[in-house]
Amino acid sequence: MNSPLQRGIDHFVFAVHDLDATCALFNRLGFTTTPRTGYRGRTSTSVVQFQDTYIELYAVTNQAKAIAASQGGFSFGRYNAEFLRRRQGMSMLAFASDDARRDLAEFTAAGLTAHGPFDFKTDAALPGFWDKEFSFSLAIVTDARTPDAVHFVCQLRSPENFWKPVCQRHPNSAQQIAEVVMVAEQPTEFAGLFGALQRPEQVRVENGELRVATARGQVTVLTPAAFTERYSGIAPICKGPHFAAVRIAVRDLGTAQAIFNASGLRAQAAPGRVWVEPKLVGGALLEVSASNS
Repeated sequence: MNSPLQRGIDHFVFAVHDLDATCALFNRLGFTTTPRTGYRGRTSTSVVQFQDTYIELYAVTNQAKAIAASQGGFSFGRYNAEFLRRRQGMSMLAFASDDARRDLAEFTAAGLTAHGPFDFKTDAALPGFWDKEFSFSLAIVTDARTPDAVHFVCQLRSPENFWKPVCQRHPNSAQQIAEVVMVAEQPTEFAGLFGALQRPEQVRVENGELRVATARGQVTVLTPAAFTERYSGIAPICKGPHFAAVRIAVRDLGTAQAIFNASGLRAQAAPGRVWVEPKLVGGALLEVSASNS
């Protein structure tokens, strides 16, 4: 069994139609993106690395191939291809794992709808950058109530081949994923799901909102109204349960705010926080805050 608080936030999948344009947008906001890599000509990705967490900017480059190669069961490529037919945005949230097979067994025993294990290697041969391959093992959890918000655990093999200190230096001083915000009409109905993905004692209810503590970062589930109140009148980009925002901790909020303001994307601010609304960042609100907040 995992010990409490072991499954910290690892990364989230940000599904987009145009990977190059999205990388350019993140660069304008002061984030460093890696060169793109792919998987069997079906998908391509670029990564925004922080300290032990990252954003996976993800595009389906050949939808027919991604769907045709995934007959039966859950398919990472098919799910994201279908997600992108509806909209762009944060499609999946991953928690870190040191044993995806053990986690899969634990999720199944807890009554979750779990899939896997899935083992794969990326096409990561980029001489001078990713010279050695790295691979992942995944255990994926789906829930009929959240067709647009899938959770999984990710076990990274050969992490020394994946993490690049040069990629973790961002002009906006970004350091870590601090919070992922999910929106749902009834946040408390997901207490059992997160209690099984983490531990029941890590989940608390406050004023009808759900807050989930992890080893790295927090997951918050808000009502649409609470989301709009938090972000000064911005409404969630769609209806139904979905990942709506991410908050990144930065070392120097003043620097990050200056870069956001210079990006031309109409950044908004509140004490200790700066954000860009979902429709300007491919379907998810992007927020930064001081690392000590």
